[in-house]
Amino acid sequence: MRKVWLDVETTGLDKDKNGIIQLACIMEDFDGKAVDEFSINMKPFAGCIYNKDAEKVHGKSEKVISKYTPEDAAIKLFISWLSKHKIGKEQFQISGYNSRFDLDFIDALFKRNTKFFWNFFHYYDVDVFALVKILDLDGTFEGKKSKKLVALCDTFNIEIEAHDAMSDIKATRKLYKKIMKRYIK
Repeated sequence: MRKVWLDVETTGLDKDKNGIIQLACIMEDFDGKAVDEFSINMKPFAGCIYNKDAEKVHGKSEKVISKYTPEDAAIKLFISWLSKHKIGKEQFQISGYNSRFDLDFIDALFKRNTKFFWNFFHYYDVDVFALVKILDLDGTFEGKKSKKLVALCDTFNIEIEAHDAMSDIKATRKLYKKIMKRYIK
């Protein structure tokens, strides 16, 4: 199964009330090599709540976000990108850091705009955060006490421009590869 490394930036933490403002993906082939990238800034759905705490995190004002590609057009571009990589009935495995959060927002995005989420994505995801927690509980993880992506990137000497979805997902993918090489034989 091929992986789609995926990260979103949002207007808050509630997948039903808040929307995606940035979506970034890296498509991996069957050998784990990056073969394509997709990134889009999107204007969320009408009625979306803009949480000021989220704005403090990603730094994008409601005025800036209002000029982004509307959600309904953005998802068409995303589906087109996924479709060009899809082989038959293949489903992609979403991979990321705390990937359940991203998966829930992507699912809500699809439900608002189309019903084809499960045509593209498998329900098993690769969550680097879950891997870090397992290694930490096992006592084998050497990382900092903080399990935030930025702190782990610092520990593993990975460059990151935090809260930019493409930078976050590139860093997550590198972190995964370093963790797998160091801890998973």
